[in-house]
Amino acid sequence: MVIYPAPSNNRINSLFGNEVKVSILLNINDVTSRMIYSTEYNDIRQGQVYSVKTSEFNEGIYLLNVISADSRNTRKIVVRH
Repeated sequence: MVIYPAPSNNRINSLFGNEVKVSILLNINDVTSRMIYSTEYNDIRQGQVYSVKTSEFNEGIYLLNVISADSRNTRKIVVRH
């Protein structure tokens, strides 16, 4: 999984590679663990880009969690406007 751009200002993009699962849950939490965004993607395809609008987020550091049936990945994202 590749997350870009870094830092983000209007949106972040997630590009999934060959580790793709049938469905995933994507959560974004702030540093106090408060959930800011959550969505579920089904029928993930390798190479497809999924975007999240971050223009409404406050500037700061967030944790992006990607959860599937058998794994969990966490990435740090930075939002600057």
